[in-house]
Amino acid sequence: CTLWAVARLLPRRTAARTIGALFALIGPLTRRQRHVKRNLSFVKPAADDHELARLARGVWRTLGAVLAEFPHLDAIAADDLRIDMDPA
Repeated sequence: CTLWAVARLLPRRTAARTIGALFALIGPLTRRQRHVKRNLSFVKPAADDHELARLARGVWRTLGAVLAEFPHLDAIAADDLRIDMDPA
């Protein structure tokens, strides 16, 4: 897929930002936008259409960023990750 190839060529964070921004532009123009906004209305029932559209753009942006990171999973997995949890 072209998206995968482009994401692989770019540094991970650049790919996530770029493809996330692309999805935020294109996603709201698709038929799926109606479903995204409907699902968001269950979570934010008091939100007006403008607010739902803003939240939906964030959903599309996040989806694009996540998809752009898939070609970089080998590098992500190779990173030394440390998770510290503060016991409550």
